[in-house]
Amino acid sequence: MKILWLFQSGAFGDEEVVQRLAYAAEELGDEVRKLPYRPFGWSEYEDIDKDIPVVGIGSINFLHDIQRKIPNIPGVWADWPSLECSFYYTKYPDTIVQRHWCMFPYGMLGHKKDYIYHQFSDEEGLVFVRPNRNTKRFTGQLVHKNAFDSWYNYVSPGSDPGDIVIVSKPEVISREWRIVVYNGVGATGSLYMVHGSLLVDEDVPERVYAFVRDVCRDWYPHALFVMDVGELEDGTLRIVEIGSFNCAGLYASDVRKVARIVHMEANHDWEKYRLF
Repeated sequence: MKILWLFQSGAFGDEEVVQRLAYAAEELGDEVRKLPYRPFGWSEYEDIDKDIPVVGIGSINFLHDIQRKIPNIPGVWADWPSLECSFYYTKYPDTIVQRHWCMFPYGMLGHKKDYIYHQFSDEEGLVFVRPNRNTKRFTGQLVHKNAFDSWYNYVSPGSDPGDIVIVSKPEVISREWRIVVYNGVGATGSLYMVHGSLLVDEDVPERVYAFVRDVCRDWYPHALFVMDVGELEDGTLRIVEIGSFNCAGLYASDVRKVARIVHMEANHDWEKYRLF
């Protein structure tokens, strides 16, 4: 059966890719609606048929709003706790890109500054800091010891003292790919970063897909999600992070293949839901 796609306009940097995904959905006979972007994601969802699968595409706040207000299955493929570093690091302990890392409550970072830089800084005095949650109160970034206090004061207003933060020794990543993973297998993907600079290309080496299959053999969070894979300077592949498909940029991924997968999995989830 057809599904209803709810696209949040302006939520992604590359709206052309989003538009191509919408066209691919319409080619399958699905219904597409575009809702205006609102910074906190809140929208009104009027006249939505309760007897149709719904899939939301947009910002994390938008997806949370859909999960709160729209009962239609699947809505969003996102069990948010399973997408937190504190959870999925335990599932992929040997393949995470951070090889030397620790977790701290945000409120302890200032108190542990000297310890952090003694244990985790590189030769340039940098550490990498990222939030635990996908909601990303701040963007993961390199922070120099001399700039730590100003960085800490800058991100403090949006952070809770109890929020978990990952601190790690910086890793040099040569290339990064985003892979759309379906039932533990990489379905399509895209190169998106080379030596820290944006560079989009549809070519994904087979060994990247093989790596994804291997690490997902024992566990993956949802039937459909995204995994960012990084290549270190020695050629080793590592997981940069995982996240919800519904709020992920697709870069040069095959949007027709993505649309077919979404259509199929949404109907599959809908049929399971109707059994109960």
